[in-house]
Amino acid sequence: QSVVDVLSAAAERAGVELFTGVKVLSVVNNSSWMMMEQNAKFDIALEMKQVLKDNGKGGGSNGNSTKRIKSTISCNSVVLATGSSPSGYAIAKSLGVDVASPYPSLFSFRFATNDDNDDSHTNTHPLEGLHGISIPDVHLTLMTKNDNDNVTQQQQKTKQNQKNNSKNKTQRGDLLITHRGLSGPAALRLSSFAAQELHQCKYRGTILINFIPDLTQKEVYDALCYYASLQDVRRKNVGTAPPRRRRRRQQLSHGYDSLPLSESFMDVLPDLPKRLWFSLITTSQIDPNTKWSQLSKKQRISLSQVLTSLPIHFHGKDTNKEEFVTAGGVMLSNVDLKRMESKQVPGLFFVGEVLNVDGVTGGFNFQNCWTSGYVAGVAAADSALLMEKKEEI
Repeated sequence: QSVVDVLSAAAERAGVELFTGVKVLSVVNNSSWMMMEQNAKFDIALEMKQVLKDNGKGGGSNGNSTKRIKSTISCNSVVLATGSSPSGYAIAKSLGVDVASPYPSLFSFRFATNDDNDDSHTNTHPLEGLHGISIPDVHLTLMTKNDNDNVTQQQQKTKQNQKNNSKNKTQRGDLLITHRGLSGPAALRLSSFAAQELHQCKYRGTILINFIPDLTQKEVYDALCYYASLQDVRRKNVGTAPPRRRRRRQQLSHGYDSLPLSESFMDVLPDLPKRLWFSLITTSQIDPNTKWSQLSKKQRISLSQVLTSLPIHFHGKDTNKEEFVTAGGVMLSNVDLKRMESKQVPGLFFVGEVLNVDGVTGGFNFQNCWTSGYVAGVAAADSALLMEKKEEI
């Protein structure tokens, strides 16, 4: 509200006239307005409600009645700052401007359940009941509907495969487990870069989570073998003794490079929350009461696979209240970005989310609104003044 107050005060000082409670019915481009001796380049058709006081004849719930009044404003410059409202896209299209179909960006992924009518998913998933847990530095790989047949092969691939994946299908960062799905910076960035593909596949697919992005599956396997061989770990239960970074002091005194290779791995194994660790070993089909020294080779391979490529099926995105940004809108290729003016319709300017711009988290979308608003406002005023001078001549 403080931002709104500042902008409103600045507009008032500049003598800007505001019309509230007004609906824009249409914007007409009088492309040959000077030749046809019309008053201005654009005609904006408006509709507003006027409250009529009751004269004892009855009316609305408060005793008053309303009347719709239509009017037209003529001007030489129009700035569309309608955000993701469908009305803004409709006006742009009516003026002959190319508009990409809008679709959501920056949203959380919702866990798939049996309610989604998909027999491959169950009501439970490996992260069931872990809401509120935040995991730092994970690597996410998006597998859409067309890719899901290759999930098994994908789980066997190493870090080199991650480098070969396109940027819009992988992200690395913090992950948050919510009641309904996956959120946090990594998930939100993934939804942003892959927004169009997710829209096309109707928000159905699989996300592979790598909890140890700096290691390959083979390296994680070796690290688990080393951890299981430690004298003070061998007889502990797998479910109650998750790996911990435990060699800091020794590294400081002897140097990291002097450590055995498997011991160096221990330093990059994550300190996973105990509840998450318990769920991961259960997913690996390991009895939590199994001793570390009793883990079979098959169990260690299974655990290393889960730690580096845990498949989480999703179907849908969170509600509109959780969405921050809309992708799609007026095509940037048809906009003079130095003036935010349409190349197709001179005198028409665009601001903020009506444009086909959607940034990732961190205030980029706010910056787009502020910057494009300033540039378009100045250019629109200059354009209108230039038109007035031509009229006088």
